[in-house]
Amino acid sequence: MFVIPVIAIILYVSIQQTVSFSRRLKVDKRYIFESINAMLLFIALDQFVKYWTIHYVLKENNGTVEVIKGVFRFSYVENTGAAFGMMQNQRWLFITLTIIFVAVLLFCFYKGMLKHPITKAAVAMISAGGIGNLIDRIFNGFVVDTFDFYLINFAVFNVADCFVSIGAVLLIIGILLTPDNKKKVKDIENTEAES
Repeated sequence: MFVIPVIAIILYVSIQQTVSFSRRLKVDKRYIFESINAMLLFIALDQFVKYWTIHYVLKENNGTVEVIKGVFRFSYVENTGAAFGMMQNQRWLFITLTIIFVAVLLFCFYKGMLKHPITKAAVAMISAGGIGNLIDRIFNGFVVDTFDFYLINFAVFNVADCFVSIGAVLLIIGILLTPDNKKKVKDIENTEAES
């Protein structure tokens, strides 16, 4: 199984490039390593659950494991669309958009545009979720989904989808909680002008 070494090489090169990039921008290394560690942990969790879904749910249980009868089950679903099964069969569009979106998020993080601790956690979650599903799209041509709340007929989803959704909410909250720097500068200028 050559996929694991390839993923390890990609992650190693990514970490090296991130550290190199951060040195040039003089970003606090502690935040970078915390974010990288969180992202790697989130990606590993996502890939582990997908591996478990393929080997336990699909191969040993024919694709379904009942957890709460009539409410929730683990299901093996091949999703060729976006999160929660939207826009099916757009693989290359999603690969391209994921790469661009994650790159923009990481760029904003490393340039210091996202200062609040909540936004830093959000960037790690969204990036990890995007990368987790990106790995599936590149190597499988589809994303493995697992969690099936069939009581409410909700779309089957995976850990990466959870990270992206929760991260998006946290990003909005973090942006709203970040003080407006332009307002601070204007207030300082007004105070100086009055003096």
